[in-house]
Amino acid sequence: AEPDEIVTVIDRDWGEGGGWATLGFRPLRRLPPVTFFVGPDGRRCHLGAGSNPHRRRLPPALQAEASEAEGEGGDALVERRLARRGYFPVSDAGAERHLLVLAPPAPPAPQSAHSPKYR
Repeated sequence: AEPDEIVTVIDRDWGEGGGWATLGFRPLRRLPPVTFFVGPDGRRCHLGAGSNPHRRRLPPALQAEASEAEGEGGDALVERRLARRGYFPVSDAGAERHLLVLAPPAPPAPQSAHSPKYR
């Protein structure tokens, strides 16, 4: 079976993705920037549960503290409390999903009595 479409995700940290349009892709959805935290070990970790089980999360005690701070004062308070513990916020530029619809394959040409198959 042949694919009938191709979907790609463009990391907007690396550009707006204008070149994909020249290949026939069209934008589907613009995804918002994601904020994550860089910890004292220099590694990236994420706040909250999220849907990706492979993402590194904040340690459970900090996760609880961040949730409490979010309820009290929002993102700014979360960021201040985590910064005191050595976790600093970084935001990416977001992403975009683009779609390329491929032309369906042409049906096979009918065989005639003069084609090599019938000789």
